[in-house]
Amino acid sequence: MGKLLASPWVRRVGRWLGYPAFYCGAMLLFARCTFPYDRLGERVVATFNAAEAKKTGRRVEVDTVRGNWLFGIGARGLRLVSPPGAIGEDGVVPAERVVEWDYARASIAPLRYLIGTLKVAFVSHAGEGVVRGTFLSKSTERRLDVNLERFGMRSVPLLAEVAGFPLQGTATGAVGLVFPEQRLSLAEGTLELVVDDVMLGDGKTKIRDLVALPPVRAGQLTLSAEVTEGRVKINRLDAKGPDLEVSLRGQIRLRDVFERSTADLTLEYRFSDQYKTKNEITKGLFGDPQSKITGALDLDAKVQRAKRADGGYSWHVSGTLARMSFQPAAAGADAKAPRVRRTNEESAAE
Repeated sequence: MGKLLASPWVRRVGRWLGYPAFYCGAMLLFARCTFPYDRLGERVVATFNAAEAKKTGRRVEVDTVRGNWLFGIGARGLRLVSPPGAIGEDGVVPAERVVEWDYARASIAPLRYLIGTLKVAFVSHAGEGVVRGTFLSKSTERRLDVNLERFGMRSVPLLAEVAGFPLQGTATGAVGLVFPEQRLSLAEGTLELVVDDVMLGDGKTKIRDLVALPPVRAGQLTLSAEVTEGRVKINRLDAKGPDLEVSLRGQIRLRDVFERSTADLTLEYRFSDQYKTKNEITKGLFGDPQSKITGALDLDAKVQRAKRADGGYSWHVSGTLARMSFQPAAAGADAKAPRVRRTNEESAAE
């Protein structure tokens, strides 16, 4: 080996290869040290805020933006600020809603990019929670793999906006999706998620701008779903807590425009007697067992048809995700109808 390294031919080839290698290494090092990451971060934030100003009014704030290894970027102190909600009855304007992330970073694979494939690895920290994953995009397909470790649901404001009230809990699970031809309508994959200590509402935010209910403890929520040719089949989505039991079954047909995806779901839920009598607000909404006055919720004919014999409710959820329709499910109507017919017959006999 020593004689081979000392040969003139090896030295000549080494010089031809060494100088370009040193030049490329030095260029990458100085590019990494002098790249204007702060200006890049300001540009990204300004572009996002300008686009969201007219749509949702949200804005992003970032403390610092730095490089992450050679081909990545990282940011500390990320905040997503949402505009305040509606003015309360007391005339007080609520404060802005702020969701914070401690740190987030992303990096690309440059060699893959040279052959037309984009691969991005990302990770985000919020408190004790971590989200990490990869995104791969090429001409024939896209792939998304995400792993969550005790990630706070409050760090995902989109979920609260869809539900219409604040959500709390810590999520652990994995999402693996493949999009053939880069189309959402052809997606394949699985979703497995467990959310501990689920809490619905905060006692201050009005649900659908109607009433502010006390926080609802829903316990542990488990989600298991399969995605086949753009159809999301929900095998299991249920929770059983001290205040609420909820179950969701059915499927969602994905469209390339996500808001146009269509749902065909059955939602069932039941509040505990302890929660129904928690305070005067819940007694007025669900009814007081010690009073003959019907609760405000059951005054709605549509809600009456959805109510089951055990005090729970069943709904058929359909339509597009942008405009879903809630109709009393057959189980809820059937459970109520026989009892009403028997009552009428008994009254006639008397």
